[in-house]
Amino acid sequence: MHGFSVEFYDDFLRFYFSHSSLSSFYGFMSLYKAGDMGKSAEFTDERLRWLEERGIDRDSLRCVRQVHGRVVADASSFLPGDEPEADGLFCTDDSLVCGVTVADCMPIWVFREDGTAWGIVHSGWRGTGIAALLADALGEGRKVAVLGPSIRSCCYRVDKERAEVFASAFGRDAAVRKADGFYLDLVAANRGLLERRGVSVYTIEGCTCCDERFGSYRREGEAFTHMLAVCARG
Repeated sequence: MHGFSVEFYDDFLRFYFSHSSLSSFYGFMSLYKAGDMGKSAEFTDERLRWLEERGIDRDSLRCVRQVHGRVVADASSFLPGDEPEADGLFCTDDSLVCGVTVADCMPIWVFREDGTAWGIVHSGWRGTGIAALLADALGEGRKVAVLGPSIRSCCYRVDKERAEVFASAFGRDAAVRKADGFYLDLVAANRGLLERRGVSVYTIEGCTCCDERFGSYRREGEAFTHMLAVCARG
């Protein structure tokens, strides 16, 4: 319906739509080989190089101080250096690029089909639900979401209590019981939240924990690689 396509390169992935009203939107995400992008609004040398290679002006990038919550900020409401505490952004300004950093948590892009608004969130287990808030923040009209790579149910083992709480909040498919324990399914949780709002959902396959193309807190430990996910209207 929307002509959704994903391409993987050495140090980034990108996706795009061929549908006329969505074709001006783009999404990028750095991969492990790009190096550490820094946490939230932090600029590392690797981030500066990666942005330059993608043709993105650093002054146009808007990030937030991520806290694993459910707040979505207006990207036009602040300047670099004055970032609010939030875990997502929405935007209508062509001059701005919205970004979040992830490493097992899921980047989720949401676009209005009429091409007038867009945004991105950082969604882990504690922040699950923020994608629905972003969809609401974009106003009335049909929307499309893209669920990015994250730790998947193959690797996201948790204790029984957390699994039960997560399934109670986001549906029984959001937690998986296997022979060796309980696992969370962030894709199922977020897909359900968005589809119940009438949002069309696409998924970029990839488990950040067991697929070494990605940075992963669970796989790498404390010195893990932050990846940067961005979206804009070009």
